[in-house]
Amino acid sequence: MLVHELGHAVVARRFKVGCRLIEINMSGGLAHLDGPAWTTRENCLILLAGPLANLALAVVAYAMLLALGGDADVFTTVGDWRELIPGLQMFVIPELLLVHVLRLFVFVNLGLCAVNLLPGFPLDGGRIVFHLLSWHWGGRTATLVVSLTGVCLSFVSVLFLIGTALSGFAILVPPRFRPNWNAFQHPDRVHTWG
Repeated sequence: MLVHELGHAVVARRFKVGCRLIEINMSGGLAHLDGPAWTTRENCLILLAGPLANLALAVVAYAMLLALGGDADVFTTVGDWRELIPGLQMFVIPELLLVHVLRLFVFVNLGLCAVNLLPGFPLDGGRIVFHLLSWHWGGRTATLVVSLTGVCLSFVSVLFLIGTALSGFAILVPPRFRPNWNAFQHPDRVHTWG
């Protein structure tokens, strides 16, 4: 999450937008910017920087996995982990742990990239869609569209939570219902740059 928020902050500074604070908490993170950039393009690039930072971390972890001799298909399991690292059977436990950590790192960062691009508030994807729509149709209409999409996605998120909980591993995926419903009820009061 820290690298994700640093991505926002670094690109914001490139466009002369200051970052006062990076906040990391149990529900995610937030780069407190001094305001929006001057153009829609700059705002969208600042917002894309976070998910792209996660994608870059996933690519680096995947490259490290391949360099260790790991299975090229990170999405399948291997029956015998000793097959991953030929000749290093004495050191299977540390290498096995590293392979597991790298696989998890790839999954988590791909997940953060994908989830953050969903078009709902307060996610980066929602704010990108807001900026693109407000450029053509104004902030009120853009807020209504993104918040309604976010409300629908929050219902899908609940179904996903129930399905994963029944499988034994509950996963909660944003966006949450309340911020999107509040934005839908009061579309003139939404601030999208956090």
